[in-house]
Amino acid sequence: MVDLNTKQKLLIELLVKNINNVVSFETLEFNIWQDEEVSRSSLRTLVYSIRKLLPNFPLKTYSKKGYYIQQI
Repeated sequence: MVDLNTKQKLLIELLVKNINNVVSFETLEFNIWQDEEVSRSSLRTLVYSIRKLLPNFPLKTYSKKGYYIQQI
């Protein structure tokens, strides 16, 4: 079993709710950090941490748009 932090869980939840649809960087940042000022690198770091913890998780990047989960 893998322990995920709150932001990791929230990112996965948002992507699962929108499976096979790209969720924009802006939408993810707004929903995860809400009113906090964050840089794009914060989102990339969060995605990196999920990919490291869950190497077989189908988290995909849509260049310059956002992220999505590809249904297997």
